[in-house]
Formats: sequence, structure tokens, C-alpha cells
Amino acid sequence: ATIEEFRREFMEHVYRPRNYRRISKSEACRIQGFPDDYLLPPTRPRWMKLIGNSVAVPVIKMLANAVVNTGVFEEAENEVSAIESKVEIVKAACRIRQLDFRETLNLYPESIVVNAPTPKPQEPDHSDLDLSKNVLISYVKADNMEQYLDHSAKIYYTGKRFPATVALNKLYYFMPYVKGKGVRDLYLIKIARVGTRKEGQPDNDPNDFRLVFEIEFVKQLFNSYKPVRLEIWRTFTDTTMKDLIKLS
Repeated sequence: ATIEEFRREFMEHVYRPRNYRRISKSEACRIQGFPDDYLLPPTRPRWMKLIGNSVAVPVIKMLANAVVNTGVFEEAENEVSAIESKVEIVKAACRIRQLDFRETLNLYPESIVVNAPTPKPQEPDHSDLDLSKNVLISYVKADNMEQYLDHSAKIYYTGKRFPATVALNKLYYFMPYVKGKGVRDLYLIKIARVGTRKEGQPDNDPNDFRLVFEIEFVKQLFNSYKPVRLEIWRTFTDTTMKDLIKLS
């Protein structure tokens, strides 16, 4: 039978002669997945309209669980986590004031700190190191990685931002942070000063100020790389040798 034929038969033999029983409020609730005692308006037209315009709750629940179980939202969750991480970085950047390189240059026109070169210590228990000295841990970019892996690095340039919370005039040691590994090697900061990233190059921008650390390899502080948390903008950590040794 066609839909029109079914409709005609239904109207003629069921609806017009009233050969049916109207469902009760509790039955209507069960059909749509609501509990029998679900609070609804007292009059039949009102509760019938509300129940009729609803959806079968158990069916929607089953469909929703089936969609979630496909894993379709996992990628979205990863994207949300990445966005949240970026938001945290921005919040941290707002909390920590950025160093004014030009102002620092006016205060320290020649150098900020000058530390005398030290003999290469080799004591495994670190008794040859001054544990009271400050250490700057800094992220190093991939294009500079090789010189830190073979201990030939002589200069470290910061990016365009540097936290004003770091006591520059107390810095003594430097440790490069290798992405995916952590820290291992210890350097002495011989000189810390304000300079430019493109020093000595023909296209040098005189306004592109950075902090410049002239460094010298001291020793391999740990037998293997130790993971650390870069606390400032995921780029820097300001600590002391005493706290750093606790990682070993």
C-alpha cells in the first residue's frame, strides 16, 4: 500500500470512528525516555505538545556515544590543548615584564657582567663548582644545535624578548636547553652585554637589540640529558647551581 492508501485507511477505520485509546502522560514519557514522574504541565494539550516536540533521550544518548567512540573529537581536543597552551604563554608574557634592551644599554654601555675564565674542572661530585652562582637555562634553536652538541659554542644571542625578572648582574653559568632532551652541558658566561643579532654583518639593523652572552664550555654537568621545565615563556629558566645539581 502507498502512503496515501495507508492514510485513507487509517482515517476511515481508526481515527474517525475513534477506534483507538489515547496514551497516558506516563506512557508518553516512557516513549521519549523520560521518567514516569517527570514534571509536566497538568493539562493534556500542553504536556502532549511538550512531549511531542521532544526527542527520544535514550536514542540521542546512544547516537552521541557512538559518535564519540569513533574518535572524531580527539583531534579537536588536541587542537584545543594546543590553543590553551598558547593562551598560557600569552598570560605568562603579560605577567612577566619584558626587558627594555635600550634602557639596559644605557645602564651598561660596555657590559653587564664580566666573569673571569675558570680552569676546566672535572670533579664528578661537582665540588669544583660554586653552588651559590646563578644559572640561566635557555632554549637553543635547531639551526644552532650542532655547536652546542660539540661544545664549540662561543656566543648565545637571546631573542627579541628577555624577562626583566632575571638578575643579569648575577648571572654566572649558562646551560643550553636542547628541545626533546633537556640540559646536560655547563658553560661559563664570560661576558653579558647588549648587542645586536646581526653583529658584523653588512645588513646589520642598529635597532635590533638582543642580549649577547659570550660563553665558554666548562664541563658536562650530567651523564645524560635531564628534562627541565622552561618556566618563562617556555624559553628561559633562572635558577642556581645548588637547585640544578638536585637533578642529578
